[in-house]
Amino acid sequence: MSDLSLAFGLREIPDDVTTAWGARWIWPNDFVHDRQDLQGPDAERLESWLNGGALASARVAADSLGNRFGLGPSESRVVTLYEDETGVVRANPQGSYGYLYVAAWLKAPQM
Repeated sequence: MSDLSLAFGLREIPDDVTTAWGARWIWPNDFVHDRQDLQGPDAERLESWLNGGALASARVAADSLGNRFGLGPSESRVVTLYEDETGVVRANPQGSYGYLYVAAWLKAPQM
């Protein structure tokens, strides 16, 4: 797991990730402004990617968690809500019965 210690969101962040965003949503996709955290040296780039459409796409996917992933709020399983060549957004309800823990990070540049 990564050394990042996000105040909110999914904790399963890969070791090589240096910048991440995390949030706790109200199930399934209700974004709560003061329940998010962004850390790392590429925070501006990650925020730009999220606001450029990745976050909106992830929220649409979260709205259909039951149908698309067979995932309910009482379960604990990580799913990928959105992924492209730049980054990934993953989530897990962690058996909370009402929250969705979300995290996003940028992928390592391809050499």
